[in-house]
Amino acid sequence: MGFNNKKRKSNPSDGNNNNKRIQKRDFKKSNRSNSWDKEPKGKRPARGGGKKNNGEGKYGATEYVRENEHFEAYYSAQKICSSDEDFANLMRVLKTDLPSSFRINGVGNFAARIKQRVKNEFATLSGAGLEDIKPPKAVEWYPDSGAWQFSYSRLQLRSVPQLKSLHEFLKSGQEFGSITRQEVVSMIPTQFLKVEPHHKVLDMCAAPGSKTFQVLEALHRDFESYDPSFGSFHADAEGGKAELSAKMPTGFVVANDADLKRCNLLTHQTKRANSPCLLVTNHEGQNFPVIKGEPGNAQDDFKFDSILCDVPCSGDGTMRKAPDIWARWHGGFGNGLHSLQIKIAKRAAQILKVGGRMVYSTCSLNPIENEAVVMSLMKATNGALTLVDVSKELPNLKRSNGLRDWQVWGKSNRRWNSAEEAHENNEKVVASSMFPDKEFLDTIPIENCVRILPHHSDTGGFFVAVFDKVRELDPEIETQIENEANGNESKKSKTREFSKFKGLGMAEVKCHFEYPSSSSNGDSGDQIKLSLTVEQPKPPKEKYSRDPQDGTLLFLNAHGQDQSRPGRKGFDGVAPVNSPDVVDPINEKYGIHSLQIEKNCVTRTAAGSKPKRVYYVTPNLRQYIAADTRESLRITAIGLKVFERQNLNDDKDSYFGADSKVLSSCNYRLNQDGLFLTLPFMTKQAITITIPELLQILKLRGLALVENEPVPDGSKFTPRPSFTDAETRKHVESCSQGSLVCLLRDEDVQKLNCSRSEFAITCWKGKTSLNLLVSKVETEHLLEKLKAHTRDVNDDA
Repeated sequence: MGFNNKKRKSNPSDGNNNNKRIQKRDFKKSNRSNSWDKEPKGKRPARGGGKKNNGEGKYGATEYVRENEHFEAYYSAQKICSSDEDFANLMRVLKTDLPSSFRINGVGNFAARIKQRVKNEFATLSGAGLEDIKPPKAVEWYPDSGAWQFSYSRLQLRSVPQLKSLHEFLKSGQEFGSITRQEVVSMIPTQFLKVEPHHKVLDMCAAPGSKTFQVLEALHRDFESYDPSFGSFHADAEGGKAELSAKMPTGFVVANDADLKRCNLLTHQTKRANSPCLLVTNHEGQNFPVIKGEPGNAQDDFKFDSILCDVPCSGDGTMRKAPDIWARWHGGFGNGLHSLQIKIAKRAAQILKVGGRMVYSTCSLNPIENEAVVMSLMKATNGALTLVDVSKELPNLKRSNGLRDWQVWGKSNRRWNSAEEAHENNEKVVASSMFPDKEFLDTIPIENCVRILPHHSDTGGFFVAVFDKVRELDPEIETQIENEANGNESKKSKTREFSKFKGLGMAEVKCHFEYPSSSSNGDSGDQIKLSLTVEQPKPPKEKYSRDPQDGTLLFLNAHGQDQSRPGRKGFDGVAPVNSPDVVDPINEKYGIHSLQIEKNCVTRTAAGSKPKRVYYVTPNLRQYIAADTRESLRITAIGLKVFERQNLNDDKDSYFGADSKVLSSCNYRLNQDGLFLTLPFMTKQAITITIPELLQILKLRGLALVENEPVPDGSKFTPRPSFTDAETRKHVESCSQGSLVCLLRDEDVQKLNCSRSEFAITCWKGKTSLNLLVSKVETEHLLEKLKAHTRDVNDDA
C-alpha cells in the first residue's frame, strides 16, 4: 500500500502478539483516506515480472537494461574467451533470453515412447508465428536424446496454435513426473559424477532437486527393467529374492540443503522418483555431520562414494534467465561467498571415501568462485585429491579449460594486487586465497576444470571441477575442518562440548539468579545469589544393535524426536516400525511377511504413538540412520511411503463405507507410490481385471459391487456400473474389505506389451463398491500411458 502505516498495538487477548492486520478503525486514527493508492511508492516490482496495477489485474513486461560496463571490463580482463571476437559473441548471447529445456525422466519403455513422440510431433513444428524460431532440438551431448531445448517464449507457447500440444505436453509431463524442466548446463555435473547403483551419494546443496533426481535415476537404472508382479517373491522364493536383490540399488542418496523451506521444495521435486533410497536433511553444507558407525568395525563404512557440491554462488552465469543481475553486478560480486565455498568443498573432501569422486560446480563465470576455490581446496588437501581430466567424457559438450591466471577486483570496480592493499582501501571481503598462487598452480592441472560459456551451445554459464580422492586427508587437515565446523555450530547452539570432563559428553549449563524479596530494606547484606546447574545428559541408549544373521546395523531406537535439543524444533523425528501391534496385522492382511517391515520400515510419528504413515528404507540407508547414535542428522524426509493408517468411525471407515469391524484387524492401506516395492512380497489382497474394467475404474474412479449402487440423499453422485466379468467378480469376492491391488491379466499384459506392474492400481473395497485410491494427477498419467500402449498395438495391427 502507498501510505505509511503506524504499527497497531497488539492486543494480548488476540492470542497473537504479531497481529498486524489493518482494519477500518485504523483509518480513523489518521488523515488517511479509506482507499488504495493506484501507484504505490517505493515498492520493487516482482523479480522477473512486471508492475501490477492495483485492482486491474494486468501485468506489463519489465524491460531490463542488459548493459554493465564493469561486467564487460571485468570479464574482458579475466580472458575467459580465446579472442576478442569470441568475447563479443559471449556478450551478444548474454543479452538474449535463455532457451527453455527439459529432460526425459527414466530409461524404461514409457521414456522411449516420450522420446519418440518428441521427435515425431514436436521436432518438426512450423507455421505462422514460428518462421524465425528453431524447432525443439535434442541436446547433442546428452546421452540417447534424453534432453531437449527450444526457444519459444511463454507467450508463444500459450498463443500460437501450433504450440498448443507442446505446451500441454510440458505441463502434464512435469506434473506426471515423465519430464523435468531443467537448464541444460544444470544437467552436466551428475554426468561427470558417474553414479553406480551401489554408491552412497551426497548432494550437499541439493535444492531445488533436479540434480538429485538425476542421481536417483542413475542409482535406479537397473531397477527400471525389473518387473515386479503380485507374489513373485513368494512364487519362487529363492529366485525372487535373488532377482530383487540384483535389481534394487544397494546405495542411497542423501540430499541436503541449508534452507528448510528449500528442503521442502526438494522433497516435493524428488517425490516423483518414488525412491526408498532417499534421505533429505537440513544442514549447512560446511557443517554436514560425519557419521562413523561403530569404531573398529570395518563393515560400518559410511563415507560417500560420490559427492556433488553445487555450491551457493553469485549466479552471474544465469543472467539470461535472471536479467536483474545486470544492474546489481559489480567487481566484487563473486567475492562474498568465496570462503563459504572453500569450507563446503573441504567438508566434502573429508567425508568422501578413498577412491570416491567429488564434483564441484557453480552457475558462475567468476574465477574467484571457481579456479580460486579449486586452488585453495587442492592446497588444503595436500595431494589427497587429484583434479581429473574429463576432456574425453561427454565429447560433444563444448567447453573451455580452467584459467591459470586471473584478477581480483572489489566492490569499487578496481583491481587489487593483494588482500592487504584491498583492506587498506576498505575492501574487507577480499581474501588472500582469492589471488592466484602461480608457483602452486604450476603443480596442478588447473586446465582440467570445465567452463561452459553461454555462446558455446546457447545455454547459461557454468563451471565444473571433478576430483578423485586418492588417499585420506592428513590428520591435522581433518582436525582443522572439524574445528571449523564445530566453531560455526557453536554460534547457534546453546550447548558446548565439555571434553575435559571425562564421560560428561554433551551437557547444558544453566544459570539461576535469586533476587532479594521486594520487602527488603536494601540492606547491604541483601545480595543477588547465583547458582550454576550442569544438566547431565540422559543415560545413553544401547548404541549399536546388529542383525545376528548378516551383522548389519538395526534401527531400533527413535532418532531426533527430542525437540528440546538445539536446532530440533519443528523437526519430526524418525522411529522404527517394530511394534507387533502394527507389524503383525499388516503382514497377515497382505501376506507380506518377507518385506521385513520390523527391520526396514520407519515412521515420522512420535515414538509410542501408532504410526500414521509407514516408510520403507533400503537396508544400507537403514544402517546409515542407525549409525547416527548422536542423532546429528536433521531429517526432513526419508524413504518411500508404503502404508498409511485408515481412520475408522464407529460403524464404518471414512472411505466408502467399509465395515469398521472387518477393518479393525488391520487399518493400514497400501500406498500407490510404493506399490512397485510391496507388490512382489504380497500373497493376498490382489485381483486381476480386464483392460475395459481398468479403463472404467480409472475414468469413473471405481465400479459398483452391487447391481444398483446406493446414492446418498441429496447427492449428485451418478451410480456406476458393476463388474461384468465373472472371473473378476470371483476375485473381488475372495478379497476382504479394505485396501487391495488391481492388476491386468497376463494375456492383456502381453497384448499391450507392457510390464505387469505398470498398470497396477490400489483400490478400496467397501460394502457396495470398489473405489480407486490413486490421485487425480496419477490417474491422468495412467490413462495417458494406457492410451499410448493401445495406440502402439493398433499401429502394429
